[in-house]
Amino acid sequence: MGYPEQIREFEYDPSFPIRGLWFDSLYGNLIKVDAYGNILVCVHGFEFLKPSQVYELYSNKFLQLDESRVYVLNTLFNLPETYLIACLINFFTNSPEYTSHKTGVRCGNLSMSFKSIFQVRPSSVLSFKSIFLVRPYSVV
Repeated sequence: MGYPEQIREFEYDPSFPIRGLWFDSLYGNLIKVDAYGNILVCVHGFEFLKPSQVYELYSNKFLQLDESRVYVLNTLFNLPETYLIACLINFFTNSPEYTSHKTGVRCGNLSMSFKSIFQVRPSSVLSFKSIFLVRPYSVV
């Protein structure tokens, strides 16, 4: 399928990502949890969810660490990846060409879950990291 050309316009903002976020591939949310899995902050793309929205998705504001659903973004190398995930979720959720639903987006007959959007990121992250990590800090 390939991604839309508009994705090339993403610009890295180092002030957004932080270490230690969890990505919930079911609902497409970046989540900050405490040591027990209690949700402290929940972000969908770049939209911070209100407590009522968090309760709707996660009863008791709790998420069990489950490797089939949750990916932990815990290293400095995950920071560009975290930002890319937020950009992709934000783009697909807010684009008028896509219809958003609880676990993904749809465009015509094409349906993409947030998990599938997340799973294709490794090759994208490599180019994203080279653009935003290597170039700004290169020494000539």
